[in-house]
Amino acid sequence: MKRVFILGLSISLLTGGISSCKKTSKRKMVNEWSITEFKSVATIKNDFGVNSKIVKVLDGASLKTTSTGVPSSVGGSSMNLELSGTVNTWTYSIKKDGTWSSKEDITTTWVDSTFDSSVWNVVTHKENELKETSGIWNFIGKSKTEDFKKNERVLFNILVSNAKKSVTSGGNDPQVIVNKNTYIAGEKVLVFTVVESKNKELILQTDSKHSNVNSDGNIFNSSYTSTFTLTEK
Repeated sequence: MKRVFILGLSISLLTGGISSCKKTSKRKMVNEWSITEFKSVATIKNDFGVNSKIVKVLDGASLKTTSTGVPSSVGGSSMNLELSGTVNTWTYSIKKDGTWSSKEDITTTWVDSTFDSSVWNVVTHKENELKETSGIWNFIGKSKTEDFKKNERVLFNILVSNAKKSVTSGGNDPQVIVNKNTYIAGEKVLVFTVVESKNKELILQTDSKHSNVNSDGNIFNSSYTSTFTLTEK
């Protein structure tokens, strides 16, 4: 088992490394890709047995997210939520000159309800998020310490990241949030490990783990694993 742990992005954008089966080449990396399959699992656990999990799965253009929260029976607030999404666009453009860019256009809907004066109020929420990210990429050299061969890991430096999110709840006007960020090389990175490499398909994975002990001595463990299948457009 080969593992690497790095500093990087928040859970929404992924960082880390995983066990590797294949290596690739620049010729196989350079292409116009679409994300055709995706699965991520994020978990948080503590030493009381309390845990939460978020599982996200892409099937065709359908993106389903299931969140399981902390049960109220063990002192938390129960939260089990299922979100249905549609992937309008999710692409990666990897260039021979060492630059890359990605585009995401994902619409998500979910329903929640509240009980007030003997009446259930059901509210439908709709969120559309547009992301455009770009930067430079290169292979990470082999490492005897971590047991990685040449071209088994790929590093994507993020230099520009722009996002626009529009959220509509019930009949209210949409709330729009815009974020625009620029970074220097090495400040924000994605590290992928190659699982499978073919001429028209790549399978890349990330894996990260973190353990924290608070001032009361309670231990919190979190992990995040995701797998991407990129298919030639």
